[in-house]
Order: sequence, then C-alpha cells, then structure tokens
Amino acid sequence: SSSSSSCCVFSAAKLPPPPQRQLPAVGGGNAEWNVYRCSEGKRCEAADCNLWHSDSERRCKDFARGSCAKRDCKEGLHVALADVNQIVTVDLDKPIEAKAVLQANKGKSVNERARVVRLVLYGFAWVRRQLLRDIFEVFPLVHEVMLPDRTRDANLLVAWCDLIEELDCAKRAPRMREIIFSDGHAEALW
Repeated sequence: SSSSSSCCVFSAAKLPPPPQRQLPAVGGGNAEWNVYRCSEGKRCEAADCNLWHSDSERRCKDFARGSCAKRDCKEGLHVALADVNQIVTVDLDKPIEAKAVLQANKGKSVNERARVVRLVLYGFAWVRRQLLRDIFEVFPLVHEVMLPDRTRDANLLVAWCDLIEELDCAKRAPRMREIIFSDGHAEALW
C-alpha cells in the first residue's frame, strides 16, 4: 500500500467519505517509464503503456537514471515513480475554495504536482468544466478521478467521456483513464 497525502477543502456540510480503493500502480516497476515517446501518441489505447504521449507527462531520462541534477530541467519531469502517490480533494460546489486549492497547487513546482495520482471531486457539474480544465492542467500524471458523491450512471459516464475529449485530456492529463463512483466501481473513460 502506498502512502499518500491529501489536500482537502471541505465545507461545514458533511461530505461522504471517498470509497476505499488502492492507488493506481504507476510505471509497473519500469524505471524508464515515460522517458521515451510513444509512436501512437494521443491515439494510444494501452493503459499500461510505459511511453509518454504528451510533453506534459514526459519524465527526464537522466533523472530516471539518477544522473540529472539540473534545477530547471527542460527534458521532463523529475519525479520518482514511488512518489506518484498523492491525492487531491476538491469540493466543486464551493468554487472559491476549489480555486484556492488550484492556486495553492499552481504555486508548487511541476515536479511536486506530478506526484498527484488521484483527484477526488465532490459536486461535479457540467458548468464547472473550465475549472476542471484548469485542474487537469495542473496535475500532469493524474490517473483517475473519484466522484464519492455520485452514483454510477450511464449518462454521467457519457458526460465525463465528452468532458475528457472537450478538455483535451490526452494532452493535459494523458494518464487519466478511470472514473470511480461512490460505490467504488471504476469505469474506463477511453
């Protein structure tokens, strides 16, 4: 089990706890995960592909091999696979607080933000898509979204698939592939 930290914004109202679920495994033990480009790019459908699909998720090859010490490296992310284990929780029903979480995370380095593997989102609504676009852009290695206050619904799943396409998540958060509902059931987004 991986350790994780959580950045939470909760209102006075009691929100349902997210379902208990193991964090996604990142990289499958491949130390060179995301250091080489996938020839399929955004069209790649392999959930376990070890290659990068967008510059936003590319890891520095030298860092992966333990030899890059550049502070502002332009060759990719400086993040160890074991460190991609953090969770960020946002209550979208509280847009001001949600934007505060977004701003707090924008203030972190891209390498710190790349440690986020799961987003827990309360209060999902289509009208929040611009805020979601901004959120996805901040966390380049997010793998899944959890909606602990939403039951599994075919229409909601279709809306999320449309949202993923509209937000161009293949570029912003290319590893985001699953949505998890309040009962813990996961569905593939693409």
